[in-house]
Amino acid sequence: METLVFDVSGNFAHFRAYDTTRENISYPFPSRTAILGLTGAVLGLRRNEYWSNEDYKNSMVSIRILNPIWRSKMLVNYLQTKTTLSLPNRLRIIMPGDPLGVKTSDSRGFNAQIFLNILRNVKFRVYFHCEDSQIMENLEERLTNNKYCYPPYLGHANMLAKIHFIGNYKSISQDSGMHEVHSIINTEAIGDDINLDIFGFTIIYNIPHTLKYKNSLISLEKTVNIIFKETDIEDGIKLSFKNNRVFKYQINDKEENIVFL
Repeated sequence: METLVFDVSGNFAHFRAYDTTRENISYPFPSRTAILGLTGAVLGLRRNEYWSNEDYKNSMVSIRILNPIWRSKMLVNYLQTKTTLSLPNRLRIIMPGDPLGVKTSDSRGFNAQIFLNILRNVKFRVYFHCEDSQIMENLEERLTNNKYCYPPYLGHANMLAKIHFIGNYKSISQDSGMHEVHSIINTEAIGDDINLDIFGFTIIYNIPHTLKYKNSLISLEKTVNIIFKETDIEDGIKLSFKNNRVFKYQINDKEENIVFL
């Protein structure tokens, strides 16, 4: 199976956990949906509508963390400007000296301060495969020549990403059994006889995997549970995996075992 391998890095990143409310928490790595958004920007696919393209929607994606996870917080001002904010007639919000404050019952410009969870100095290795050969050829050409239709970014439009194309590699599917895997791991790939509680790895539940786009509306279709290591990232995670769930690559004279999400 042909797989495009490329590194994505940046000074800042924020991959918002969809189920957070007041404080915007970030996943420590991009979700599969975020990677498909990034490659979609490189290809020039229209926003969200690529979820109606079955071949692209079913693309195989794997992610390896290359830099240690470093978090910080930033207080940002969110300004509501997309729609009109309607308030009860008796309610008034007056902000002295703030020309954008809500001063009538039907106005725009309501301001809110939110803590943004920021990832610093991030670097991830992405493994990408799509059954559509035209998409693969187009993406490889654009990654090779650094010709992107839209600027790729890491969760926020002001957090631009740098992409370094590694190459197009053939994968070798592995039989079931014990393997040391270097990518983040979808728990669906792990053998049924493994008790994850005893290993002490970090597990994040319900990370977005697939979205559904219908009638100009986008909704969450599937989530997965992910295992990863926050420290000693050079070493992989050794577990028992199901048949044909681990894939081996020979990259720069090193073997890398990954699991597709």
